Amino acid sequence: MKKVGLFLAACMMLVPTVGMAQPNALRYMVQPGDVVPGATAQTITGSVTLKVSPSGQASKSGGGCLMYISVPDHKPCDSSCRTAGGACANFGPGEEGPMVCWHKPAQESCHRSLTGDLDLGTTPFDNGTTPYPTGVKRPIRWRVVTCQNLAELACRFGPPSKTVLRYGDIKQFE
Repeated sequence: MKKVGLFLAACMMLVPTVGMAQPNALRYMVQPGDVVPGATAQTITGSVTLKVSPSGQASKSGGGCLMYISVPDHKPCDSSCRTAGGACANFGPGEEGPMVCWHKPAQESCHRSLTGDLDLGTTPFDNGTTPYPTGVKRPIRWRVVTCQNLAELACRFGPPSKTVLRYGDIKQFE
């Protein structure tokens, strides 16, 4: 009987820890970089940074892209924005202005981890794009928008509730 009691006591001590998150497990953030000159004078590009953060998520996958709005011709954010590959964000820096639809240019400037994790640190985008997309009225605002997957491939195919978007600083081109 003593052996059964000791066994049950040992099991009771283990039960609260089963299924609980590890208190020291690393969490991550996919941070947007700045809009910077590209490889040629006629292009711009950006970057994403995967960093350890106590307020981050368990996932290390996602990516980011350069996105733009036309200052005189911006559109309010609606359900068609994300369907068309856009992202809803504030018109101005920080939390300023209305929510508008930011667009990817025809020549994307991005870095994505489609099937694996991002590397810790900063990763530049794979290519640059022109700061003046054809047919877009000036001035044009650019920023890096990052997406962190909370479920596999959620940034590409999943619902917005399974992603974390972050918005970089705005750079305006006249």
